[in-house]
Amino acid sequence: MSYFQIFNFQELVIISTKVDLDIDSVDESDEEANNFVCALGDNLTPIHLRQIEPVSAGGKYKLIFTSSKIAIWENSNKTGPVASNSTEFDADVQTTLYVEGLQKSDDFDEEEISITWFNNTATCDDADRVRFTVIDGEFDVVLRIFIPRHPTGRDYVEIPIAGIAFGGDDRTFSTNRFGPSFRSLQESRAVPYDFVLDQTNGIKNGSALNENGISRSYDKATSVDPITDRLTDSAKADTIPGVPEMIAEDLATTADMNILGLRLDDKRVQIKYFGFSTMPLLPAFLTPDIDWDFCIEIDGSDFLHPKYKLTGSHDGFPGYEIYVYSAGGVTTVYQYDPWANGFTPDTGLPAPKNIFVPSGTEGNIQ
Repeated sequence: MSYFQIFNFQELVIISTKVDLDIDSVDESDEEANNFVCALGDNLTPIHLRQIEPVSAGGKYKLIFTSSKIAIWENSNKTGPVASNSTEFDADVQTTLYVEGLQKSDDFDEEEISITWFNNTATCDDADRVRFTVIDGEFDVVLRIFIPRHPTGRDYVEIPIAGIAFGGDDRTFSTNRFGPSFRSLQESRAVPYDFVLDQTNGIKNGSALNENGISRSYDKATSVDPITDRLTDSAKADTIPGVPEMIAEDLATTADMNILGLRLDDKRVQIKYFGFSTMPLLPAFLTPDIDWDFCIEIDGSDFLHPKYKLTGSHDGFPGYEIYVYSAGGVTTVYQYDPWANGFTPDTGLPAPKNIFVPSGTEGNIQ
């Protein structure tokens, strides 16, 4: 807020004038003290160009901002772009604009907006200003359960049924956001900040996803190359069930896969991924036990350095990987390789072997 005086020498009057640029719901004294946080994405933050006092002063407002990490819009649907030191607004009415975060700030209070008032006879530069920090307000947490490629290169597994091979995911760990093959997938967008819109219990509305990959069984005698010990291209391309090559394919239900969010406070959220899955092509008594129960906490208390903490357990087979994807990149939270730990598909028969996430699985999110 700024008070200044307009001198009109022709009429010999002096007008004491107030210009005020406000952040939505932030106290005036805090507007330059690291209290204005603008989240990336569609979470636009309103700012208000208050009506000039007295109204008779009239004139126009312009905003000055040079950062490439923000955009300012006239409307909440991101229409009507505001250009720095160019777009004009009537000063005798209040105007609400919307700030969009485009890129995460490198430091606190890095971004600045100031307001200029002017009319035909006078100008007041930098009449008021606000400083703020652009943060990443949403984090994609992805769990993939998969059958990794055997250290020998084998791309299938065998359960104690003679002559049948079950297709794996033929890969190692992958940080790619989309594309890696899986047996089961759980993901959601964690929202640690309570001021971010369109969320329920710390999970972005509509972002929770449970999905299973297609399971395929093969006649080993006609599908596996005896030299490479891998499924042949012909077998993997076979779409007609029955010997030779592919015997059957099916998709496991997601009914027993669950995602729950719990808000811990205004800057922390806890996401639980838990459930169990089966190999749909096997009778129940031969299906390896595939259970998991993970809990990840996303802590955004330090706006520029959010953190994660993972606890939980899972069975010894298959493989597990958990990543957090953010504007800063991908953070590897957890990776478990059953082959490296001496577990095979029949480890779950007849009883599961619980593997616990190591204590201290925590760190910074990129």
